Amino acid sequence: MHSTIARELQKMILRPSTRYFINMIEEKLLKKCPVIQKDILIAEDIFGPDIKALKGKIAQRKTGRIDTF
Repeated sequence: MHSTIARELQKMILRPSTRYFINMIEEKLLKKCPVIQKDILIAEDIFGPDIKALKGKIAQRKTGRIDTF
């Protein structure tokens, strides 16, 4: 139950990485938050990594120059 809340909360606070989200919970930066570290890890196991968060953090590489003749 709280794992679903954990994933929704992660989306609401602009999709931080799992490690950063856990740190936020441990440092009690979110007041009156029912989510604990275990809930975040269970959500990660159930739903997998947050794909939209990963896409926003992965740098795109420029391809090399291709000369055409």
